[in-house]
Amino acid sequence: MVTSIREVAELAGVSIATVSRVLSGADRVSQELTERVQEAARQLNYRPNRVARRLRRPGHGTWALIVPDIANRFFTSIAKGVEEVANEHDTVLFVGNTGADPARLRKLVSTALAEQVAGLVIVPSAPDDDLA
Repeated sequence: MVTSIREVAELAGVSIATVSRVLSGADRVSQELTERVQEAARQLNYRPNRVARRLRRPGHGTWALIVPDIANRFFTSIAKGVEEVANEHDTVLFVGNTGADPARLRKLVSTALAEQVAGLVIVPSAPDDDLA
């Protein structure tokens, strides 16, 4: 069963807002309350709900990488590097493959922007790739 932020608040004896502040790293919470909330979250095996977080902050924790040929080792190594950095920032990376098709590139960029990703990396297949 998934643990809610409300359950963490009840166990810690604090408000939902306090739990939210502690879990987001805000510094406006006393050390004692921070420890209580963290202990309650640990006891309940609380994991943040990424869907709920995304509804509040679209694109938060999501990056997109667009490459021309994911099968090419050069682009695979770029994807690996970007993914390592994304992981350091607790961010999910989505990779799109254009197949060097400008129309596909435009569609992937449009989709990434519509999804409001927090970061977008585009590796062009040619110096004159046109996104317009």
